[in-house]
Amino acid sequence: MRASVNPARIRKYAANTAVWLFVRDPDTLDEVEREDLATFAQASATLKRAYSLIQDFLNMVHKREGERFDTWLTTITESDLAELQSFAGGELRKIKPP
Repeated sequence: MRASVNPARIRKYAANTAVWLFVRDPDTLDEVEREDLATFAQASATLKRAYSLIQDFLNMVHKREGERFDTWLTTITESDLAELQSFAGGELRKIKPP
């Protein structure tokens, strides 16, 4: 199903609520949440890319695929997503302290 891009539909989200939508397991979203997520993705290529990278990170963690971290980190570093770059830098400092 393809949601129509409706700015009013996604304006109802506070930033922290939208983030929660992005980090949840897509299988746990109800129909309205899935439509809203599709609307975010259609409204912005940047949001679509961020969602994909966030979900990739969460899958990597849940499946304990740490060997993929360096590749994921490189992808984030080369992206234009400052918030994810900041997050990735924090994660990197946790595993490789100065």
